Amino acid sequence: MRLQFLCPQHREALSSRPATAADFWRESQERLRETDIEATPGRVSLAGSALEAAGIYLNACGRCQSEDIERYTDTALSLIDLLAQLQQRRLALVVVAGANAMVEQLAQWGGDKMAAVEASRRLTQEGMHRVEPLWGLKVTPGRFTATTPTPVAIH
Repeated sequence: MRLQFLCPQHREALSSRPATAADFWRESQERLRETDIEATPGRVSLAGSALEAAGIYLNACGRCQSEDIERYTDTALSLIDLLAQLQQRRLALVVVAGANAMVEQLAQWGGDKMAAVEASRRLTQEGMHRVEPLWGLKVTPGRFTATTPTPVAIH
């Protein structure tokens, strides 16, 4: 997923040193936990950079353990939550879709398949639950339904 939160120089530097990307990912998560929970553009940037660094690291290592997949999912959900708070629903949906694609790719590369299935479930259900109040959707397992009435023509 190409989020573009990192500048080209940082992206290139992290791509050439995956261990540094992993460190950046971990440090960014720690910084996010230490700061206010209120969504700000700075927090969104930090969360987006963390998710992008996570993708760089996980793409480089290929096979990953369930802990990596779970941590990636937590990072994505954190970004989705911040974007939803700032009413950035389309970008939040892009993150839901992109993170699901990344998890599927990790499973195909030999990552923990059961962890990937659980991550996909969480990204879809929890991610959409965070976005749905913005669109008036009611999310139930397996389907989405509108909570607002459909207009009817009056004759």
